[in-house]
Amino acid sequence: RFDRVIDATGTRWVNTIVTTPHGVVWLDHDHEVYITDGYSVKALGPIDGQGPSRIQRKLQDEILSSSRAWALYNHTRNRYELYYTASDSPGGYPSRALFYDFADQTWWPQRFPFGLSTGADLLDAATLVTWDDILDSWDATTAAWNDFDVTQGNRRVNVFESIGTSLRFFSTQTNDDGTAIDVRWRSGGLGSGTRAVHLKEVWVEHETDSASSVSVWVGNARRGDSFDSPVASSLSTSNDMQFIPVGRTDRRPAFELRLNDGGQPRISSFYATL
Repeated sequence: RFDRVIDATGTRWVNTIVTTPHGVVWLDHDHEVYITDGYSVKALGPIDGQGPSRIQRKLQDEILSSSRAWALYNHTRNRYELYYTASDSPGGYPSRALFYDFADQTWWPQRFPFGLSTGADLLDAATLVTWDDILDSWDATTAAWNDFDVTQGNRRVNVFESIGTSLRFFSTQTNDDGTAIDVRWRSGGLGSGTRAVHLKEVWVEHETDSASSVSVWVGNARRGDSFDSPVASSLSTSNDMQFIPVGRTDRRPAFELRLNDGGQPRISSFYATL
């Protein structure tokens, strides 16, 4: 028979339920992402002060048709990948995703220029020893079955557009099927939120192998779609800390670094001056 683990959580969106080596993960009806080992349940979203986690709040603000959300476990990257629809999703199919890395316990938001209907973590066919490969007679064969080599296939994640095109994810890719990738890093809300504060400047600590053009956008952390007033800058190969003046007064100011020229800087940290 079944034993009850918890009454407070559950989901109608079965395509988000994924078995991983760390436990079973799913998108709950309250738009929080949970994991269970069969004995206890905990949320994977990081808590931002009081109230819901940042992941729950993001999904509550963005997700539209939850029934079209789906997920998979990426064995190669050791992460849970949740794909979901938003207001800008083509044809109502998921064009946004949240990747949860189990190793460092971080979330990585993703956007795609096309709708993705499903995906799978695939394993290339292994190379096996067949009868035709064994040329010796039974009397001349001295090896045991376990001695024959088996070449294991490579794992990979393939996703599928709603029109049937299959796409493969590469961490080194600089475009999405020909469309430039819009890379973004966004801060949390700065200040207490009870009174207006002035965000003066942002410092970016980075390493980069080739110069990248970037821009810093500022806005209100509680209104994630209202970022504006971009300030253009660049990250050079000298890897010096980059100073970017912004100047924004708000009750809950936040900043966002954007990059879409194909560069791949490694961001170490941000510093903001209020």
